[in-house]
Amino acid sequence: REGVITAVNLAAEKLTGYLREEMVGQMVITALHDEKELRERALKGRSMRLLEADGVELLTARAAGGEMDEMELTYLRKDGTRIPVNLAMRAVTTASGSVSGFVVVAFDITERRRMLDHITYMATHDALTGLVVRSVLQEHTAEAVERSRRWGTKVAAFLIDLDQLKRINDQLGHQKGDRVIAEIAHRLQRGVRSSDIVGRLGGDKFAVVMTDITNARDVEQCAQHLVQCMAPAITVDEHEIYITGSIGVCTYPDYATDAVHLLRRASLAMNAAKENGRNQFMVFNESMLRETADRLSLEHALRHALPNGELSLAYQPQVSLSSGAVIGMEALLRWHHPKFGQVPPSQFIPLAEEAGIILPIGEWVFQRACMEGMEMRRQVGTDLIISVNLSPRQFQQSNLVQVIAAALQTSGLPAASLEIEITESILMVNSESNRDTLQRIRDLGVRIAIDDFGTGFSSFSYLLQYRVDRLKIDASFIHKSVDDTNAATIVRTIIAMSHSLNIAVIAEGVENEEQLRFLLRRRCDEAQGRYFSGPVSALEFEASVLNLNDQPISLSH
Repeated sequence: REGVITAVNLAAEKLTGYLREEMVGQMVITALHDEKELRERALKGRSMRLLEADGVELLTARAAGGEMDEMELTYLRKDGTRIPVNLAMRAVTTASGSVSGFVVVAFDITERRRMLDHITYMATHDALTGLVVRSVLQEHTAEAVERSRRWGTKVAAFLIDLDQLKRINDQLGHQKGDRVIAEIAHRLQRGVRSSDIVGRLGGDKFAVVMTDITNARDVEQCAQHLVQCMAPAITVDEHEIYITGSIGVCTYPDYATDAVHLLRRASLAMNAAKENGRNQFMVFNESMLRETADRLSLEHALRHALPNGELSLAYQPQVSLSSGAVIGMEALLRWHHPKFGQVPPSQFIPLAEEAGIILPIGEWVFQRACMEGMEMRRQVGTDLIISVNLSPRQFQQSNLVQVIAAALQTSGLPAASLEIEITESILMVNSESNRDTLQRIRDLGVRIAIDDFGTGFSSFSYLLQYRVDRLKIDASFIHKSVDDTNAATIVRTIIAMSHSLNIAVIAEGVENEEQLRFLLRRRCDEAQGRYFSGPVSALEFEASVLNLNDQPISLSH
């Protein structure tokens, strides 16, 4: 109980670098730990009692309370090196129930950390330029805006579109075009401060987000500097290439209320720069605040879509790759408008978020999905899982748990047959409120899945903090997995790591037999995509299941 080591095995000697006689009876367990790290762990647990405790109590507190404690910490080896370890600790009790000591099992997780870091980098950085990808840039921008809000400073977003890249690709080929993109990325990075964020949004578009801006003159000077960065010729083999950029600028809080509006309005300014002759920058101003008539019309129509009965759900079957059976379906929202026709979800769902009408639509989706899901289960005669997507805005809804519970009660659908799909960005905000909401959803008996896995995460650590039932590998990785080594590596690693954590994996967007064979070889658990079936109505779902059952998956691939 005082922390003195009483017994070690050979693996512990190898792990720590100390001999048995140097540890047993001679060393306190905290000598192997960084006490600052232990106190940071206590601080995360918000325990003032532990913050005032000694190192041994900091380390053993949860195990002493009767729990099997598992954590990731750092060992300080005899030679001074540091290694990450996974620790599992339990208390040893006497016949009377009092704690007499502790047993600690530790193993080196250096290789796992290295693999996590590598996969994290691959998923969050553009392979050509090394710049962060769109989703990471958006996350960093949101953090910068939040800091700016607290400190009373400004954030400036610069969206950059290369003006002549298509011509270069057409005349010289994409390989030389890629070298131009890489050089522009390098110039942008050299042209800003190390604290600024530079990202590639895809193709010929880049973004720079600058923090701690104090006045508008600084913003214009920075924009002019970025224009000048791109001006010098780029030499590619025997070719001397000149390329320019159109830059749009917006500042928070002058013309944007949050990170989403900041980037969107910088994009509007960028389009204005292109329309006004290119090779220049334009700063977002009041005249650009007028939305297009089509967008306003669409938003107005969307506000009436629910009461007018224009919304419906389609269901895409999900298939077990071990048995070939349909094990569930994903509910997908559809909007058919009398004037606009079938409006793509990618267009109207972000609009519903921005317009503040996603909550009533989301409640309707839960009710309808559970009701129709119950009916489809009866038709098919199988305990299907119904997956419903949950947006970040819905996740913040104060009565979310009550909405889910009401949908289950009204429909009679068993809670274990409902799965909530959330984005990684929700889990990455490690707040007490988020943890509480997820736990309350779990307390209902509802399953949790992470949607579009691999597109926006910066760490796998949250998989150890939250209990999730299923990971959905984003369709973009599945589409590239057959021809792109990096994408294939990401898919293989996600499947292997998920299985080691006892989490099921489902692949989205499976479109052909080659992709299916790849997933079967990697022992992916489940899949969905047009190879099996596109989204169908509740009335068509039974026929779709029967058709899939008539064409079983060949498991011999």
